[in-house]
Amino acid sequence: MSRRVGQALRIAAGLTLVVLSLMALSGPGFVPWLAGAEGVAAVAFCLPRVWRGGGIGLLVVFGVALTHHAMAGQFAASLFFAAVVVCMALAYERL
Repeated sequence: MSRRVGQALRIAAGLTLVVLSLMALSGPGFVPWLAGAEGVAAVAFCLPRVWRGGGIGLLVVFGVALTHHAMAGQFAASLFFAAVVVCMALAYERL
């Protein structure tokens, strides 16, 4: 896979996460704060110079969100999948 394809996939994933975080802003409790942090990290994930920091920020947000869901007795498969995509982007760019 070429570097441009990897960048395009990262940007597509980042923009998707921005849209999903905007949709979660109306949630109860601390969910809007978490959605805001996810949105900021997702935008950073799309930017060329700070995308690694955005990816790490997204993993932190996903960890908190997965813990929150687990405490409620739920498994958030979409969050887990998004975390896998971010991990793959971080690992791919290191090669």
